[in-house]
Amino acid sequence: MKGTRMRPTLPRTLFSTPFRSSAGAVRRRLGNLFAPGRKNGGLVAAAALVLVVFAGGLVACTRPAEEPPEETGFSNIPEEVVVFAQEYAAESMEELSGDSGAFTAIQVTSITGEGTFSGILPDSDLEVYQVDYLLKAADPDMLVAGGSWIDDEGWYHPDSFAYLVVELSGETRTLLGTLASDGTDAGHLGDWEGILGNFLIRQGSEAGDEAMIQAGRQAFLRGKLDQADQIMDCFRGEATPTGQPYTDSEGHTWYQFADFQDTSWRRMDDQILSQSTIIFPIEVSTQLFQRYVYTAQPVILQFDDALWFREDSADLLSCGYHVDTSAITITKWEDDFVQFYAPDGDDPTIRRYFTLAIASEHPELVENGVGSWVFLQYFDLSCEGIADLETSFTLDGASYALGTSVTSLLGTPYGTTTDDTYGDGVYSYAEWYGSGGSSSATYFYNPARGSLALRVLLTSDFPSLITWRGIHLGSTMEEARAAYPDGEWFSNGVNTEPTDWRLFLTCPDGEGGTYQLVVAFYDKDLDGVIDRLYLSDSRV
Repeated sequence: MKGTRMRPTLPRTLFSTPFRSSAGAVRRRLGNLFAPGRKNGGLVAAAALVLVVFAGGLVACTRPAEEPPEETGFSNIPEEVVVFAQEYAAESMEELSGDSGAFTAIQVTSITGEGTFSGILPDSDLEVYQVDYLLKAADPDMLVAGGSWIDDEGWYHPDSFAYLVVELSGETRTLLGTLASDGTDAGHLGDWEGILGNFLIRQGSEAGDEAMIQAGRQAFLRGKLDQADQIMDCFRGEATPTGQPYTDSEGHTWYQFADFQDTSWRRMDDQILSQSTIIFPIEVSTQLFQRYVYTAQPVILQFDDALWFREDSADLLSCGYHVDTSAITITKWEDDFVQFYAPDGDDPTIRRYFTLAIASEHPELVENGVGSWVFLQYFDLSCEGIADLETSFTLDGASYALGTSVTSLLGTPYGTTTDDTYGDGVYSYAEWYGSGGSSSATYFYNPARGSLALRVLLTSDFPSLITWRGIHLGSTMEEARAAYPDGEWFSNGVNTEPTDWRLFLTCPDGEGGTYQLVVAFYDKDLDGVIDRLYLSDSRV
């Protein structure tokens, strides 16, 4: 590639400080990121400020006047939109004044077109306009709240942005409603498409318009997927570059990130990690970095006081992380929990599954969550609960974890067995698949729980079963060791050389005891390729 310069061999330590790739280590780093006093790189607050004026109890806030307000002709704005803006400002003055007569005049100072959005409503476009207005205070020394203020000419400046949402059908414009925001909504709803989707859901619900609700839901989900795309661009080599690229000693071309170059961060990749937690819960962000950054072939590196990404990053990912957003199918929609799927962007015969939830409403799934919508399941990344994270997996694109009560996960078993010798009403139930039991799923029933729970999964036949770190039948043992650097070699007792790579995790059970999770990969014929995969949870 022209302009490419050669660099010496990359340093053995990938970042400026030694890294640890265990889930606990990344979690602790995330905890430090969000500790009080630490810069969080743009993590936005969950709640928007509400425009309020109080009658008393607050300190008066005045500032020098800006340029005197002047009426503007708004020649580039449709006349009906100007009328909508003036009516909105008048209604705001009436609402804020009430019976007190606190404001006596209105000045619409600017109307700015934010964009025209097609494809959200079936037969019309949506236009968004930002409206800035001032209100003349009857008493320049009146008390105001939040970030609003009164200048020394007596003009009241609101502390939030006002937007008009206008439907354009042919040549006719209809005001659908208004939005007020302090600027935080885009971070949680997925830029304008997500914001408009959320707006249509609300408007449709109030009007009993099911078509508007469904259109809003589709737009909301597209907005969230687009928002996730902005994070995934960092991992698949599609981020905006700056400066000159270079080629390392192995022939890989690297580009410097145009963003995420703030050197005040001890680890510059933490800027991406912090931003990712706006759209992904901490557990999924952890998976993302463990899978693609803290590996033998990372897609992101920090050195020479800069942060870089590989040109061929997409080739190192487990999938392209693209879907056809025009073909979203919603399978569940609740106030705080949504499940849907869409065709894969590269292979439309494959379905990609997604789960969204409001983080603060699901503390059992999302640690340290804020009030935003986050992906509990995103392609082959999933958050199945903190304790079960290491033994979560995807099967044909759907996400599961040990502990699930879903039976027949691997299809129709050729046989089943039951063992009730454990006592106290506890029994095991096993399903057998493949040739001679080469694959199996073992569940335990415990009366204290009242349901079956998958505790052991063994397979030599299902390459579509993928662990949360991206390892499956057909992966190499080298890939397994890179993905699970905290594992250990074991011998199968027949060969003198170690043949199995196993990860053992001891976890607190919340009742003063512990249980053990095991993730193991086997190379029975010693060809360097995994031919058996094993997941287990010692609890019954």
